[in-house]
Amino acid sequence: MVPTKADKEEAARIGRVPGTSVWDVDETTVGQALAIREHDRLERSDGATRPAEDDTPPHEPWAFAIGVAAARRIGAQHGREVDVVTDPRADLTLPGAHGHALIEGLARPAGHSRQAQTALLKDLVEAMSRHD
Repeated sequence: MVPTKADKEEAARIGRVPGTSVWDVDETTVGQALAIREHDRLERSDGATRPAEDDTPPHEPWAFAIGVAAARRIGAQHGREVDVVTDPRADLTLPGAHGHALIEGLARPAGHSRQAQTALLKDLVEAMSRHD
């Protein structure tokens, strides 16, 4: 649930907070989000079957949902500014691309302990529900 190196590089390039891709469940179905992820994976892979940074074996995809207010509240409880911002994928014409968003504030800031980071992520995960 933390921004990847590529997420951080892109954020620095365009002058915004690094975010992790999420999808608005009212705008994008799980199937559409998975199709977009697969499109992105293939586009970044330079002919390889998987991107170099992702050497995990294939697995059954699961989707989870959390409300924006809940994410913000949990962030505030941990002294962190967690937010969800719209980030429509204007570069894609695939169905559901307009429902792309970013959850920001998940990267561990300098000076924050790993224990504090783990506690934040744990509370966020516990507030999520499975979404099919």
